[in-house]
Amino acid sequence: MRFLKMKILVLSDIHYPISDSKLIKRILLREKPQKLVLLGDIINDKGYAKKFFSLIPKRLKKQTYFVQGDEDRVKADYDMLKLEDAGKKFIFIHGHQFNVMHSEKTTYFLATVFKLFNYALPLFAFALKARKKLALTDEYLFLGHSHGLKRFKSIKTICCGTLSNLDIVYKDKGYVVISDGKIELKTTGGKPVI
Repeated sequence: MRFLKMKILVLSDIHYPISDSKLIKRILLREKPQKLVLLGDIINDKGYAKKFFSLIPKRLKKQTYFVQGDEDRVKADYDMLKLEDAGKKFIFIHGHQFNVMHSEKTTYFLATVFKLFNYALPLFAFALKARKKLALTDEYLFLGHSHGLKRFKSIKTICCGTLSNLDIVYKDKGYVVISDGKIELKTTGGKPVI
């Protein structure tokens, strides 16, 4: 475990270059984090790796944690990242390992159908399966992969949104900020998600 007491910015599912470079830079400038967690599916094309990493300010380069996603074309630093801040334990994993069905296509189909009845239901099922598989108790779990931006307080799990321009089941443009142990979900405009 790494012990931190500072502002951590979590960006997930950027799918670079299928995203807006200016938006990414704006978020980094607005939030001014001390640590950056890239929560998988960050770089879709290996040829764009250098260009993507040039978006990250020099002061953050050594304080960036890159968690592997299923669509990353660049090897990440972690499959699972564990951090601690203000006495709280945080686990970051992309989440492709926890599709509700074995086939991603089937999972997307079911999510599309169940989302019609309850927007959060597919995200909750995904979050619950991940917590169960990881056998978590008090830790907060941060998941990418779904492109949903939702916090489930009852099971201490956060779906971290997306910054990509892909059109899939969820396209909740946003990110997560952890500051002194407090977790806040924000839209790309910087407004908190309630």
